[in-house]
Amino acid sequence: MRQERLWDGLILAGAVGFTAWLLPWPLILAQTFPTGGDTPSQYSALAHFVEHILPRFRLWGWNPGSLAGYPQGQFYFPLPFLGMALLNLGFDLTVAFKLGVLLPALTLPLSVYFCLKRLDLDFPGPAMGGVLSLIFLLSETNKVWGGNLASILAGEFCYAWALNLVLIYLGLLPTWIRQGRGLVPASILLFLVGLSHAYGLLFALVAGLFFLFHGNSLKRAALRLLALYTVAFFLLGMWTIPMLVYSPYTEMFNFVWVIDSWKDFLPPTLGPVFVLAVLGAALSWKPGTADDLARACYLAFWAASAATLYLAAPLMNAVTIRFGPFGHLALVLLAAQGLTFLTRRLRARGLAALVILLAGVTWAGARVTYLDHWLNWNNAGVQRQALWPSLERLTAYLQGDQSWPRVHYEHSPLNGRAGSVRAFESLPLLCGRSTLEGVYLQASANAPYIFYLQSETSQRGSSPLPGYVYSRFNLERALVHLRLYNVSHYIAVDPKTKAAAQSRPEFFLEREFPPFALFRVVGGNGSYAQVPRYKPVLVVTDRPQALAFQWYRFTDCRVPLVMVKEIPSGMESGFSAVFLDSGRDDDPLLPLIRGDKLPRAGLGRVDIQEKIENERIELRGLARGRPVLIKVSYHPAWKSEGGERIFRAGPAFMLVFPRSERLVLTFGPAWPHKAGLVLTGLGVLIILILLFKRNLRQPPWMRTEFPLQKRKRIWIKVLAVLIWGLGLAWLSLDHGDATTLRNKARDLAEKGRVVQARAFFEKGLERFPMSLVVDYTLYDLAMTYFREGDCRGAEKYFIRIIREFPDSVVLPETLYHYGLCLRNRSQQDRAFDYWQRLILDFPDTHWAGLARQGQ
Repeated sequence: MRQERLWDGLILAGAVGFTAWLLPWPLILAQTFPTGGDTPSQYSALAHFVEHILPRFRLWGWNPGSLAGYPQGQFYFPLPFLGMALLNLGFDLTVAFKLGVLLPALTLPLSVYFCLKRLDLDFPGPAMGGVLSLIFLLSETNKVWGGNLASILAGEFCYAWALNLVLIYLGLLPTWIRQGRGLVPASILLFLVGLSHAYGLLFALVAGLFFLFHGNSLKRAALRLLALYTVAFFLLGMWTIPMLVYSPYTEMFNFVWVIDSWKDFLPPTLGPVFVLAVLGAALSWKPGTADDLARACYLAFWAASAATLYLAAPLMNAVTIRFGPFGHLALVLLAAQGLTFLTRRLRARGLAALVILLAGVTWAGARVTYLDHWLNWNNAGVQRQALWPSLERLTAYLQGDQSWPRVHYEHSPLNGRAGSVRAFESLPLLCGRSTLEGVYLQASANAPYIFYLQSETSQRGSSPLPGYVYSRFNLERALVHLRLYNVSHYIAVDPKTKAAAQSRPEFFLEREFPPFALFRVVGGNGSYAQVPRYKPVLVVTDRPQALAFQWYRFTDCRVPLVMVKEIPSGMESGFSAVFLDSGRDDDPLLPLIRGDKLPRAGLGRVDIQEKIENERIELRGLARGRPVLIKVSYHPAWKSEGGERIFRAGPAFMLVFPRSERLVLTFGPAWPHKAGLVLTGLGVLIILILLFKRNLRQPPWMRTEFPLQKRKRIWIKVLAVLIWGLGLAWLSLDHGDATTLRNKARDLAEKGRVVQARAFFEKGLERFPMSLVVDYTLYDLAMTYFREGDCRGAEKYFIRIIREFPDSVVLPETLYHYGLCLRNRSQQDRAFDYWQRLILDFPDTHWAGLARQGQ
């Protein structure tokens, strides 16, 4: 045994050492802000966490730096940031962050080893599993799915923390389920998984269901799982209760990943792993290997669980591909079992494991192409990037704090020379000023409107939320939204954008920091609180996001739209009109919004003095009963010290009718936070009782061991549950997102199957009426009729684009083709009117040139 431990230590040291050898330690230990992907934004969040949240002895708090403010730590995962804060005790915060990001890459071989060791895989299998994990870790096919080094460098380090913890948890789980021992460590580990990443928690919960089908006592297994999940849920209460209660005030982010080839799922880099995994599963059938068969069933169930969750993800509004890495890692563990079978009869098994180490390191290392560059790029820091001198001067010029007006910027690939295309999301850290865009899209209900504004002010917007349509570049319309969000400065970088801004008097070129141009936005009042020009309109609705998005796109945003679930008693006089939303697209309110004809009742001007802090807003000089709009994200945890009700007003701001000349709003803690802490306290109490009161009488289901079932019964049950799970998941395939439905329809149309193509186009329009591609879908559908010469069939879709999506990128070609339809139906004057509009509004486009020829 001692010799085996020495071999294990040598092999694991080689695996971890190889990963450590790849890392650029001088850059990691340099005190520079990290770059690359999401990491600069994540570092800014860490700085806020350490400076403003932890001193309050909380894991959550309000962050005003982006997304018009959002509750940090409630909808993302605090454990990795807490770990980095602990590392900050011995390192500079920049170094602590970089170490915390890369820690899961260094520990993955150890986590795999621990898991296989707990699953009783004999020597040298666990150590060889640690070696095989390098092939997964260094795979470059998966860049953003999660778990591997490339995804970590793209910003998915919380996922990687969860992946390591899931391995440890699932390694410990059989001890509790089969022997009734280890409830405390398993509960704590499941709690830590939940605090690291939700996808890891979901996978761990589903994978644990294996034991319902693997043992002689279904009742005992079910009770033990229930006990474990209950204790973990109690411990997680401080995070899950606020997350569940406040989820309606967030934004959904569900994305169906487009798989172009089977190689995406089974990349050639992982080829040896797949071959050995098949071998490990096949050889487990060999007579006399009941433990090997049980282990193979367990790991195969992991892979099937990942596949089921992948297929069912659209039903859960989750990102499909995030479950793929769990399946890949299950195959890594199965491959380790396959190698163990091959080396089991060898005398020099330690030497065989050393050969595997050399082969694994060679295979994984030889296929590294861009990771070296990414490692150097991310860890070199912003200060070593080409545009740092310009960025440093720009941020020094903009110095202020969160009470100053916000700074908006153009999204552009050119920003990548400053360390990331998202470099300016770090403005709160670099200059103290708040910006709009942020990495935690789901945490703020303002996210759709902010990224719509981004599309108006950028040549190439990111369009990250698939459930919303976006605008073409349109600075004229953007002015309304910039002023609404209290933006005083706009940073442009693309030459076309800078030229367009300079041509408009509302954008004053204040200073240049090449290639960045800083424009002052003229016409705003520079305040976060103001009495609106007109009385608000009250809408009773269950779809505030959808109505607010229409109001934001089509009106001048001067009439506040207040959205509630029921009419507030005794406050009707404060509103110019009250509407009951039917929830249908033919609701009479929508034409008023789209025509910018909401009732307007004027309000007098009031000069307000404001004091804006992180979690406190104080206003003075208010007029009693006169509404005040506060341009900070609405959230139910905001409370008024005077007891005034806080309404949600479009797009997702707060509106209050003050009772006196002074108004003070504070953020949290609210009842969900307190209820969550109570649950966590109960969980801790249960853990303490289990630790210190071991002599308490336990029911039989907690202390009795039960053996494994015979092999045939194992496979029958496992296959039955897999068929059931995959059958349910298969039904979810019909829930593809708008993009996949459109792509399928386009493929059918190209193959001449037009009728079927139209059915998929219509399905996409019906299910996702305001999606990222809704205007493209309408245009594609119209063109299926136009190409057949059916102008009447095409016109109804062209008209919808013109009326409902005047901000669309495809508006120029729509105007041109609609004009052709009108001319073909002998309506020359109307055709020329639309072509003239095309020529005036889009003079430099190809379609305007065709329109000139047609006239």
